[in-house]
Amino acid sequence: MTLTIKQKLELSQIRVNRAEEALKEAEYNLKGKMFRTTVNRSYYAVLYAARALLILKGIDPIKHEGVKTMLALEFEKKAIIPKGSVLKIKKIMNQRLTSDYDDPIQVDKNYAEETLSLAKELIEVLKEARQKIIASIEKK
Repeated sequence: MTLTIKQKLELSQIRVNRAEEALKEAEYNLKGKMFRTTVNRSYYAVLYAARALLILKGIDPIKHEGVKTMLALEFEKKAIIPKGSVLKIKKIMNQRLTSDYDDPIQVDKNYAEETLSLAKELIEVLKEARQKIIASIEKK
């Protein structure tokens, strides 16, 4: 399915809204000492923000690895997002996988706070890149 520019912008905004909602959920769960859920929601906030950026270029990977790969190719390699951003996304992805599936791992407050902090940093990077892409679209 090919999306119009208007549809891409609308879908991107929906995904940014989801990212912001997931980030609020992560903060709420941190306050409630639900640290595994904090890690999970932090990761998904980043995923939604990444997908909000990618859709502006007509890129809509279904798999999480595809999101990471396409960000590297289309945004990091072209210096639209800072070098090392995709490595940070990989780190937060691994933190989420460990937290969700590694039963013996104890997820404590520090681990959850670190993940949430990294998520906030990444979301700002992704939102800044998104605004640059939107500005370039609006100039056309």
